[in-house]
Amino acid sequence: VGRIVDFPDGMPKEIRVRSLRVVIVRLGDRVYALSALCSHARLPLAGYPGSPIKPYPVRDECITCPFHGARFDVTNGKVVRQPFTSEWNEEHPFLGRLQSKLLFFNRRAEDMQTYPVRIEAGDVIVGLPR
Repeated sequence: VGRIVDFPDGMPKEIRVRSLRVVIVRLGDRVYALSALCSHARLPLAGYPGSPIKPYPVRDECITCPFHGARFDVTNGKVVRQPFTSEWNEEHPFLGRLQSKLLFFNRRAEDMQTYPVRIEAGDVIVGLPR
């Protein structure tokens, strides 16, 4: 999917492989791959390029959805924090408090799909389903 140096350390970057949207996360010499769309509302974990909604730096091996605050462990895709927590809503009045009222019917995130990754001679190789 690219050279390891093509992926910024600690920042999610979305790529397209075949028909799949995949987010790549590099943490030093380790690389992880997950589905690029948050399981809560199917919005991109890496934000929208050119928009004010930017990706959050990966913290404690967790990626944060920039839209509603859900957090996922990049090593296994498990939900670490559900969307619209009180902390998120206070920090993000529009994206949190207002949208949590509009999206009252969909408040849960599910675990994310992860993909195996290996690095060969500086190249990042992601195993995708056939």
